[in-house]
Amino acid sequence: MRTFNKSLIAKLILLLFLAMGSSSFAQTDTMCPDMDKIARIVSSDSMKIFTKRCKIPRKMKREWKKKIKEYYDWSFWNTFEDGFLDLRLANPGRPYNSGCIDDILYPNRQLVFGGKMKSYSFFVYCKGGLHRRRCFVFYDRKKSEIYFFWCSKIYNVEDLIKAIHERKVEYDKELSS
Repeated sequence: MRTFNKSLIAKLILLLFLAMGSSSFAQTDTMCPDMDKIARIVSSDSMKIFTKRCKIPRKMKREWKKKIKEYYDWSFWNTFEDGFLDLRLANPGRPYNSGCIDDILYPNRQLVFGGKMKSYSFFVYCKGGLHRRRCFVFYDRKKSEIYFFWCSKIYNVEDLIKAIHERKVEYDKELSS
């Protein structure tokens, strides 16, 4: 009996989905209703900026992982031996899988920077793969709500604020709470 490589099958499925186009996965709006508020919070003087993944608040990291697992149907992807849905984050400047060839020693995402204050926190990470993008994740601790935005060319807080004001971030309502 012939055995199939589970990793190869998973990657072929992913290529099929990518060929169908990203619009079939996430419905995105150009604007989230409270983007101006988010821009004010991110640019606040009381926001403490960080560049280490250990500084991401635990509750936010838990919610982020939970939302991604729900979105990608974790029970299905978890059956693959190579951990196809890798939720690890590399610190800035550290190696990660930035292309379409995965090395299981390295995570598939890299933290760019983040920020936190009493009621809100956020981080921006780069996701490797065939379609490299940056994801801006914003967390409201009071409401326990997490928002996901897709963007590109975000390297620091100033770039993020500029992208928000210029409406160059896409709100992902399927992934957000």
